[in-house]
Amino acid sequence: MTREALETGFETYVDDIMTAAYDRFDVTAAFAGGTSQGGRVVSKLVKKNYLLDRHVVKPALESYEQDVLDQVQVLLDYAETPDAEFEDYSDEALSHDTFYQSLREDLSEERRGEIRERLVEQQRRLAEAARPIVEAEEDEFWPAVEATLSRSEAEQLVEEHFAFTEPLREYPDAFRFTETVDTGELLAGPLALGMPTPSVTLDYTDEVRRVLVEAERRTIDEVLEEVDRRFD
Repeated sequence: MTREALETGFETYVDDIMTAAYDRFDVTAAFAGGTSQGGRVVSKLVKKNYLLDRHVVKPALESYEQDVLDQVQVLLDYAETPDAEFEDYSDEALSHDTFYQSLREDLSEERRGEIRERLVEQQRRLAEAARPIVEAEEDEFWPAVEATLSRSEAEQLVEEHFAFTEPLREYPDAFRFTETVDTGELLAGPLALGMPTPSVTLDYTDEVRRVLVEAERRTIDEVLEEVDRRFD
């Protein structure tokens, strides 16, 4: 039952981050510069930013949230198997890692390998930090945390292991978040009259980094406040 509690705890935490990120996302800031191809069309889209919000921003954040939750399932599989080697789980965990999938194509193999190792180590540490909670008898998240961790250990769990966006801060130039948009579909009707409507690739890396890091920091602070309440 504790695995269920952990899953619920992670789902709540990640959902809070995504909600905060979505609230903070500035479509104009992300896309106003257009692209090298189709910049005029992108400018038109930005003026109708609800289209980009609905067809690009919201689906991208929802996809990231699902990737994190799918990855957590793999990590909990490992946490439930004390004698397992994490390398047996690492490829599957990376297959759900949005950051790994978003590494820039022009990175050197050495740089890519370094970041891969960093992401795998982050995943392993989170899984091992979660293991005591997985093994607890309590069937709710916070009672399990209280039963298995000290106050300092709970704070460390949150500060160090719940910081999924740490790679964005550690390797700010290593990732590229893009979306290819069929502008003909988005600008169908009067908006498209007299305009070419090519497919364009939108790059919103800077805004994704900003909103995810800010939203995660706010959510971590809120969880730390809950730790304070639980261990008072």
